[in-house]
Amino acid sequence: RAFQTWGSLRCGGLVAWTGKTWEKLSEHIVDGVVHATASNATALFIGGAFSKIGSLAAHGVAMLDNNTGEWVALGDVSGGTVNTLVAQGAEVYIGGRFSAIGGEPIARLARWDGKRWYSLGVVDGEVHAIALHGATLFIGGDFSSAGGIPTSNLAAYRSGVWSSPGGLNRPVYSLARIRACLYIG
Repeated sequence: RAFQTWGSLRCGGLVAWTGKTWEKLSEHIVDGVVHATASNATALFIGGAFSKIGSLAAHGVAMLDNNTGEWVALGDVSGGTVNTLVAQGAEVYIGGRFSAIGGEPIARLARWDGKRWYSLGVVDGEVHAIALHGATLFIGGDFSSAGGIPTSNLAAYRSGVWSSPGGLNRPVYSLARIRACLYIG
């Protein structure tokens, strides 16, 4: 279970820094662990190992609408957990160790277009990290193929095509993009 307080603030697993103070995001308590957060211009997305936010059934992935202040479930993740996510525009990508989302057999990696989830192909192991570098989606984890392409723990997806940017001898746990560089940890 995640932290429930920040000092004297009862926050239920999520807090926000305003630049001056820490504040809770909403009155709703997450009943598990939040592993990842990402945002776009209109929402905060969370992924992890949880099944409810307040009274809302939200298994593994949810969105806090910045306009309404309401939580929205984005389809139930089953068979595991969401480890990582990234948002760009209306699209959200999630990765982890799961076997289905929204009742569809979409495993380990998925893309949300604002209405539904899509598979990006089969990844044969756990996804720990995701980063967008321009129009290319990079995933890192503990796997040996992505979309049928042999690769060691790091893969790239662009315009519906998977590629191997080079193999790593151990799992990848973090990815970050700063300007033209992709950092791998």
